[in-house]
Amino acid sequence: MEPAPPAVTSPLPVPADVRHEIERGWRQAQRAHANLALPLDDFIADIGTLIARSRARLSLPMDDAALCADAKRLHFEDLYLARLCERGDERGWTAFVERYEPDLRSVLRRHCDASEAESVTAEVLSEVALAPPSGQARTRLGTYDGTGPLWAWLATIGVRTARGRWRRRREVALEQVGDTPAEPEQSRPELDDQVVVFLEALRAGWAQLERNERLALGWKHRDGLAQRAIAKLLGVSEPTASRLVTRGVAKLQGSLAAVAQKTGPPDAALWTRLEKALSGFLESSDTPPPLEMES
Repeated sequence: MEPAPPAVTSPLPVPADVRHEIERGWRQAQRAHANLALPLDDFIADIGTLIARSRARLSLPMDDAALCADAKRLHFEDLYLARLCERGDERGWTAFVERYEPDLRSVLRRHCDASEAESVTAEVLSEVALAPPSGQARTRLGTYDGTGPLWAWLATIGVRTARGRWRRRREVALEQVGDTPAEPEQSRPELDDQVVVFLEALRAGWAQLERNERLALGWKHRDGLAQRAIAKLLGVSEPTASRLVTRGVAKLQGSLAAVAQKTGPPDAALWTRLEKALSGFLESSDTPPPLEMES
């Protein structure tokens, strides 16, 4: 097995073809944000490093052709605005809020009432202005990588925030009615070992899925998006979105079939642990928050 590429923590030389694609995107973004200015050289350095870091994180090849192909798929208008905000440009932040706040609020109203949507929108905008724990960006907005629409990235954070609030309220409500906490599960090392085997097979299968299959599965089963929303985010028809989900599930089931034949679950306890493990797998997957959404 080849060693994983080293993590990218500082600017790297940007290949000529990649520079050309980023410059093309920069000019496109400049036309879209005519009253905002971001130096070309700075943009090239930022985006070139961002592309390399994304591939290194996923242990993908770092050759010039692969980097160039990634550059062609980026949402440059969104990246331009995000990088301005990351640099502390006040006009850029104002433009960011004016452009994305209405869409974010609209998405959240599909998941909660108007008052809650307003509150979550304000929380999300505040959150993306905070520095991330990693310290690799000035704010969390600096972690946006341009592989999906910025509004979708924001919407994913918003949906997760809304779901987190609902879970916390539900937990408080259960405590208030005096529910007795469930007794801890008995230690069953043999079941834990089986869960590890299933998850290893799942990770291997997940890595083989097409990008749109991973996005569709993550948005449906992790973020709870409807088929129509997934189709809009991917820019495809609803039937195509449905096929992506169905095909992705079928591929994962194939990856797990051989494991199931060898370690078939002996009792319900394994399924309980698998359900928790699979939920955690989706939460930590590389699928960008929905939305991490619509085109």
